[in-house]
Amino acid sequence: MIKIIIMIFIFSSSAISANSLMFQPRMGNKYYVNSVLENIYGPESKIILQKALLPYSDFFGGPCDPYEVVLSKKKGSSGTLYKCFNGMPDLRSHMISQPSTLRTMQMKNLCQKLSQDQKTLKFSLKVLNNVKEFKDKIQSYYHSFYPWDNLSNSEIENIIKTLNKKYFWKTYSELLCQSERWQIP
Repeated sequence: MIKIIIMIFIFSSSAISANSLMFQPRMGNKYYVNSVLENIYGPESKIILQKALLPYSDFFGGPCDPYEVVLSKKKGSSGTLYKCFNGMPDLRSHMISQPSTLRTMQMKNLCQKLSQDQKTLKFSLKVLNNVKEFKDKIQSYYHSFYPWDNLSNSEIENIIKTLNKKYFWKTYSELLCQSERWQIP
């Protein structure tokens, strides 16, 4: 009888520890994502980011700054980055977030808006100005999101074969923007 109790205890404690050891990447919060995307898509992206990213603390994490709320009421201060878009409940948002379906859906929405806007897409494509070869342009644009990584020749060939020629840069921009790996700081 004691052996059975010990076996049940060992089994249940190993199950608990196995579940607690599951790896979940820590995603960058809304301020990290905002910073990266604003660098890629330029100053014109601020309006889109303020509407489609910064108010979503529940999905992206990143609490607002309570002092910004006080300062923004004073004349002459115009900070919106750390604004409490959803009021004081944003103060309780987590500093970081985990991958989730809702985050993925909101990123898809955000990336579509950034890639469909002519000004933001044109700004993001400036990295291609001095690049001549099409394959090098694909690699160069990839570096906008993943500066530490390179695409293999076969990956570049697959991208060329897969994406619609007419909307190539819009689609490529949207796909890279939606990918999760660059969102992990």
